[in-house]
Amino acid sequence: MTITIVGGERKWYQPVADELGFELIHENGRSPERILSALKRSKAVYMMLEATSHKATWMCKEHAKKYGIPFFRIQGCKSQLKDMILKLG
Repeated sequence: MTITIVGGERKWYQPVADELGFELIHENGRSPERILSALKRSKAVYMMLEATSHKATWMCKEHAKKYGIPFFRIQGCKSQLKDMILKLG
């Protein structure tokens, strides 16, 4: 399974990806165009509320809608992210 996280630093989310066995596409929230083509492989897109630009939020949200990918806003807490991913199945 592949998920996309926009915002924050990869080093905080990679351990969760490794633990749950999924591929992580990550962008720090400043240059969303870097990941838009890869985003369509994701099962879900997670946006860190405090660490994502308005531009990144709108661009990623539009692409998620285009491909029918669920889009979630989270606070950036690793335990919250883990719980949300586990609910996806």
